[in-house]
Amino acid sequence: MNNYELTDRGKIIIAVVLIAILLVLSSVVLSLGYCSGTSPPDNPPQTSATPTPGEDDPTISNTPLPTPGSGVDPSAPTPTPTPTPDDPSQGGDGNGGNGDGYGDDYPEFGPVGLNLAEGTMQFIFAPAIQEALDEETTTMLGEFLASPKNTPDAKVQVEMPNLSEDDTEHLLLAVTSAFSNYDINVNEIVYVKNPVEADGSSFEVKLSFYVARGLK
Repeated sequence: MNNYELTDRGKIIIAVVLIAILLVLSSVVLSLGYCSGTSPPDNPPQTSATPTPGEDDPTISNTPLPTPGSGVDPSAPTPTPTPTPDDPSQGGDGNGGNGDGYGDDYPEFGPVGLNLAEGTMQFIFAPAIQEALDEETTTMLGEFLASPKNTPDAKVQVEMPNLSEDDTEHLLLAVTSAFSNYDINVNEIVYVKNPVEADGSSFEVKLSFYVARGLK
């Protein structure tokens, strides 16, 4: 086997190669360390902050809450009251008041019944507050006179309760004035009192047609 002996030149060459290898390895290690140290960190998980109620939440209203037990809904629109017209049959005069000191305790008055076939009509009269028959009653008189019972020889009979003289006179004037609108004069009207006493400040009056026995 041949023995080889390194010369001084060979030793120098080997030493240079080893040094070069060490330098290359050092450079590679340093490069890897630099790259690993300057790499961007992983993106952190994104979190959303929960808004404080009433601050950034557009669904929350600033309307004050109702008082517990009050039954009030502040978000509901305020209802507009609907005006109710005065009803003369309930004691009003149609103008929001009666003007006669009766307040809301007006007695009832006005027409209450009409039967053309029988030739009868009933209405309520209140002498304390009526100077004349009301408009509805006066209008209904025209229908009453159109009854087939209103023959040429018939007269209008006005039946009333047992009234005082003042109330009787007041009613006769009101009835006579209303019938004059239909060309019915006082001679064509007969007045009859029944034994019933008037109860209160208003009473019922009944109209019918009367034919004298000798003319039937």
